[in-house]
Amino acid sequence: MRRTTFLAAAALAAVLGQPAFAQAPTAPQAADDDNRPMDCTIAAAYFCKEGGCSKTESFGDLKLPGRLLVNFESRVIASVTADGLPHITPIGTYAVVGDAQIIQGVEGGTGWMVHVNKADGDLNFTVTSDDNTLIGDGTCKKLD
Repeated sequence: MRRTTFLAAAALAAVLGQPAFAQAPTAPQAADDDNRPMDCTIAAAYFCKEGGCSKTESFGDLKLPGRLLVNFESRVIASVTADGLPHITPIGTYAVVGDAQIIQGVEGGTGWMVHVNKADGDLNFTVTSDDNTLIGDGTCKKLD
């Protein structure tokens, strides 16, 4: 019985060790070589709770269309509050996979993710908290 168990375990280890079975996910590249800041505009936003989503005229405190500055070297996203004061959010992680730029962060009890397509500048921005989600769509362009 022990020999059969040992042989079965050895066979399983041999099969799982083969490249066809042990495939690692595609690793994100390091930050983009082009670290110029991005000027982003959020054109539409949707507020979602348990019952569904509805279109909204603001993206949090930001009236639409709302503008953001993504500064990769400083690792921040900057906007202006409704009172006209600057709001800075630190970038926690930044990765590039193909044409996708993925930027993530946490502020207080809120998590957020920005997904920008480098080829066409398409922007999707998601902000989540314990009981709701805010989704924004727009565009970004690199600044000279």
